[in-house]
Amino acid sequence: MYASSEKVHFETQYRNKGFFSPKDIQFAIYDKEIWDFAKKILLDSRMVVDLGSGGGTVLYNISKVTAASLTGVDFSDVAATYLKKIVPQATILKEDVTETSLGNGAFDFVVSTMTIEHVDDDKFLKEVVRILKSGGYFFVTTILRTNNAWYFYKDRQGRSVLEPTHLREYSSLDSFLKLLDRYGFTILKAKTPRIKFPLVDPFLKLIFGFFCNEFWNTLPATKPIEFLRKMSRVPIPGYYAIEVIAQKQEI
Repeated sequence: MYASSEKVHFETQYRNKGFFSPKDIQFAIYDKEIWDFAKKILLDSRMVVDLGSGGGTVLYNISKVTAASLTGVDFSDVAATYLKKIVPQATILKEDVTETSLGNGAFDFVVSTMTIEHVDDDKFLKEVVRILKSGGYFFVTTILRTNNAWYFYKDRQGRSVLEPTHLREYSSLDSFLKLLDRYGFTILKAKTPRIKFPLVDPFLKLIFGFFCNEFWNTLPATKPIEFLRKMSRVPIPGYYAIEVIAQKQEI
């Protein structure tokens, strides 16, 4: 469950700095091979849900490769509004991703990018297992923090973290895969690409924070700006993404 302070943190950031969500999948999925693998599965999927859908980068790209029914779950009002604009056909639920109103075994594909580190991971995985059909697929990404990791934010222990609201940042791919195994998932593919930060983002956020209107909120999702953001990306020291496609074992 998200803490109330975390909800306030995200909504304040979105409203004060202007909110945008990129359309290019490279800002959400770092490894091309694993995204290509996911697309093959999505071709035959009928019911897809994104837990922690944010502004819709992942669902937008999923909508381009499948005719499946799409659902997004996120607690943010601002993010939900943006998601509806870029994926109008999606059903949007403003709910806690660990306690949704979704039906048992309702989905054959569950995706969740950079969300599990914000919530109780055991409760989250129980919810994924509950809503996923037997034999269904789970595409999950999260943070891998090595011993030499460094970033601007600090947690309560004074350690560098990518986001101050992270409850945890996993220390190894193996430990994360063992966690999935405990919940009955068979690992199909796993990658640990570097996480990269666009150096132009602070300047863009400064502009959005000053102007913060409809024009400036949609400009970053245009191809020229996204190209500039991609070309300016540099690896964050010691940080990797964990990107896993797993299958719920058939009962």
